[in-house]
Amino acid sequence: MLLTIDIGNTNIHLGLFFDNKLLHEYRIDTEKKWDYLFFQIEIEKFLEQNNFNKKDISGIIMASVVPEIDERFFKACQKINTKTTYLDNHSLEKLININIRNKDEVGIDRLINAIYANNLYGSDLIIIDFGTATTFDIIGNNLQYLGGVIVPGINLSLKALSDFTSKLPKIIPHKQPYVIGKSTIEAMNSGVYYGHISLINGLNQKIMTEYGKKMKIIATGGLSTIFADQIDNLEKIEKNLTLEGLNFIYQII
Repeated sequence: MLLTIDIGNTNIHLGLFFDNKLLHEYRIDTEKKWDYLFFQIEIEKFLEQNNFNKKDISGIIMASVVPEIDERFFKACQKINTKTTYLDNHSLEKLININIRNKDEVGIDRLINAIYANNLYGSDLIIIDFGTATTFDIIGNNLQYLGGVIVPGINLSLKALSDFTSKLPKIIPHKQPYVIGKSTIEAMNSGVYYGHISLINGLNQKIMTEYGKKMKIIATGGLSTIFADQIDNLEKIEKNLTLEGLNFIYQII
């Protein structure tokens, strides 16, 4: 049983794999104040909820974009199983050609997504990840990571509207059949929903024009499903692309 861990800015996403199949997943809020013991308890709770314990774990692989908690989380993982692999950008350089100015700048999750999506769909890819930020990653021939685009994510945009205005409430983004909102909530939702659709399709077209040919578009992340029928030329939604990628990389490194 392999435990995969993707530490993001909003959530820590855990996955349990057996025979390369994702059996269970679990999310923990990314709280930078928590100590390693809390993380250890949360991992053990996840295992217990699915009728497993740490003796069932044969290995752990983790990747993080939140360096402040890496040491504590790694310590928690080692309490579960000493065979814990911590991925960083340098450990992936033998698997992917990182063709940007500073190889340390790109988030490890974006490289993992690129490696696994290339394994599934080949080259000439745009990978859109709906996370804290909405990111676009460009994968060229011979598994070249060519760079990307970063824009504020949907929930981040909504949080900013709520936090920095007096009358705008917190809302949960969802599909909406009309652009013109008849209430404040509908107007806010339309802004992030249709605004993101226009942004996504516009950026994809500009990326392909600059790249010089048509590309396959892959979407991932929790909110990807609400855009499934709105992204032009979408090849596939791979909701757990990073967890699946961690499992894939564990098998080949």
